[in-house]
Formats: sequence, structure tokens, C-alpha cells
Amino acid sequence: MKKILILSYYYKHKNAMASVRAIKLAKYFARKCCDVTVLTSSQQDTWTKNYLTPCPDPQITEIYAPEVKRWTKIKGYLDHRRRSGQARLTNQANAMPKQVSAVQNAKPSLKARLKGYLGWQFYFNIAKQEDICMFMGLKKTFLEKKLPQFDTVIATYPTYGAFLMGIWLRKNGYCKQLIADFRDPLYNPGFRNRKQEADYDLKCLKNILNAADRVVCVSKGIADGIRQADPSCDKPIDIITNGFDPDDAAQSGIHVDFDKTKLNFVYTGTLYHGKRCVDMLAGVLKELIMEEKIPADGFTFEYAGPDFPELITQLKAYGLENAAVDHGFVSREESIAMQKEADALLLLTWNEKAYQGVVPGKLFEYMAIRNVPIIALVTGDVVNSEVAQLINASKAGCACEAAATEDLSLLKEYVLGLFNREAHCDSDVDKFSYEAISIEYLKRM
Repeated sequence: MKKILILSYYYKHKNAMASVRAIKLAKYFARKCCDVTVLTSSQQDTWTKNYLTPCPDPQITEIYAPEVKRWTKIKGYLDHRRRSGQARLTNQANAMPKQVSAVQNAKPSLKARLKGYLGWQFYFNIAKQEDICMFMGLKKTFLEKKLPQFDTVIATYPTYGAFLMGIWLRKNGYCKQLIADFRDPLYNPGFRNRKQEADYDLKCLKNILNAADRVVCVSKGIADGIRQADPSCDKPIDIITNGFDPDDAAQSGIHVDFDKTKLNFVYTGTLYHGKRCVDMLAGVLKELIMEEKIPADGFTFEYAGPDFPELITQLKAYGLENAAVDHGFVSREESIAMQKEADALLLLTWNEKAYQGVVPGKLFEYMAIRNVPIIALVTGDVVNSEVAQLINASKAGCACEAAATEDLSLLKEYVLGLFNREAHCDSDVDKFSYEAISIEYLKRM
């Protein structure tokens, strides 16, 4: 029986898409008669709102390493700074003159720039400490539990703390094989504000590549980014996408009711401060209304997540804000129930020179619903995104890329077909189930 250890920070956050890959790989490895252990951390990060843990699986050994005292102290200090900062900003706002000249705001002083740099340096070091503290907790728990040697250790990203643990295990002979699993890119200089951050990321990536026996990425874009970042890497780099679990859709006993006299577009998730946007669809809907091909009140945007105000802002530009319905934060089960009742599922992502190969896990979650079409809206300046390729190949719906001008007319035609009940979804997605993915993964061990 193959002994597998999965190292993942995002395992306990049941509602987070980042947790799904680790949870499902563990589940289906166990079903393939593997002895599976998951070592995760109870350390609370500085932004995640949901700490629900998944229901224990009797086939999997789940170990939750406690938060180390160093991180508890750091977190307490950060909370104190946050409260003090909010109070200070409130006082400054009350004392600020009503009119400030343009000259005063033209350029920050040397003192202000230095203060900004020191503040950035402080939080940059906090991020490093977060990874180090996670590693310390995982290592301490591993030794206390006296865990055995494993055939394969899979360290998942995010976070770097899981990789630090994987590197330590490989160097100290606790595993025969270390697989570095990238759900997101670690090194992405286009998304860093300062060169120092990008240089640190590259150093971390090279540390991982030196220690790992294999590398697995969820998309070609991430794999290409790793090869470009470290051309000297001679380790096998495999592409094994995220996937869906058929059990999720089958086991959801929750039911939601939408107004079936209208076409219901459903989106569940974040909007990343507007980086994910519905502009292309909103523009098409506005055109169809102006052409009197669809009624102005004939559709809704059923939204679940933290960014409803951002959605309203996006729709307001087209006069469609009244179509938005806010469901707030929902459980994973409620999210799946909403998806099953949808007329179309919205997938919002991007593909640009600075960041290619983004394939949201939400795409595969949608695939599990099977009979509901997916409309992918891909912003950015690079055509032929992996998302568009996957949707077209699986016949799961329609993909519209901002960089491909002809896509807007195709989207318009597709949406009109939905209103006329002419569009059908006959998808072929079985190869993206986690059962199939786990088989491909095991071939690399």
C-alpha cells in the first residue's frame, strides 16, 4: 500500500476554492487503496474569514498542527496596530481641512516615502514569518506524532510554509519522493510591487525546484512560468488540472428557488477588486435590450460572495444594477445548490502577458453540474486562454475573451439563444473528475 503525505495549509477552509484540490486528492487517493495522511496547520492567517474544517474522513489520517506561540504574538500585535491605525485615521479625517490644494497632493515628501517603504518592509517580513511559523508548527507536530517514512510527500502551494516542510522531510530522509504541487504561481513578478518581493519569490521557487523530485502544475501557463523563471530546472514538470467531485453535486440536499420566469445568471466567489468583471456580458445584455430582443427585466445576476458592492458598480455602468441579487456568504453546499438552479454559470477570470494560465477551480466545480452552460468572461490582452480551450474542448458552454474582438458577437448570439431556450449543454467532462485526476497523479508516483 502506497503511503502518501499531503502538506497543505488550505485544507481546513472548507468554503475556500484553494482547499478543494488537497481535500479531493486525499479522498480519491484513499479510494485507490493508498494510506493517506494530511498534515495541515491550525495557524490563522491575516485575511481568511472562514475556518470551518471538513468533516473527518475515516479513510484519511488528518493531523492539525497547532499555531505556534510566535505567530500568536505576531497576530496579536498586528491586531493592535490595525485598531490603532483605524483610530488614527478617524482622528486625521476629522481634523483634515475640507479643501486641500493640488500642490499639497502633488508629490509625497521624502519623509512620507520613507515611512511608506518602512511600512512595506514591515509587512513583507510579516509574510515571511507567516510561512516560517507554519513550517515550525508542522515540523514540531510531525516529530511529536512520530510519523513514519512516506513513499511520496505532496507539498501544495499556497503557501510556501508547506514547501519548507516538504523540503525538510526530503532532506532528512522522511520520504522517497517529494512532489511540488502548484495550484497558483509562486513567482509572478508582474503581480509584485517591488523587485525585492519578486527576487524573494524566485529564491523560494528555486529552493523548491532543487529539493523536489517532480513538479505538478494545474495549468500550462504556470508550468511555462516555472520553466522561464528557472531554465536550468531539469525536474519533470507535469500538468494535472484541478477537477470536480461528482459526489458534491449528488449529495447536496439543499434547494434554492429562483424566479424561473427570468434567465438566472449565477456567480459565486470573489471579484478581486474588479479584476474579475462582467462588463462583456453586461454590454451584450444592454445591446439586446436596446434592440428589443430581450426584456429589460428578463434576467437576474444571482451573486454569492463578499464583493456585491463591486458587482453593483460594474452593472451600474450599463444600467443593469437592479438585476443583481445578493445572497451574501453561503456554504459550499448552498453554493452548489445555486449552481444547479442556474440557467447559466458565470466564470470570471483573466489572461494577460503578466499572468497567463489562470484556470480557476470554479470552472471544474461548475463542470460537475453538467447540464448548466458555463459563460466564461476572460479579460486581458492575450488570446486563446486555457479556460477558453477547456470550455470549447469539453463543450461546456461559451468563452468570451476581451482580446478576441470577434468573441463579443459570438457571446451575443449565445446569450440570445439562452433567452430563446435554444442553447443546450451537452458537455464531455468525465476526464476532469477527481477520480480520473487521482489516477493520473498516481502514475507519477
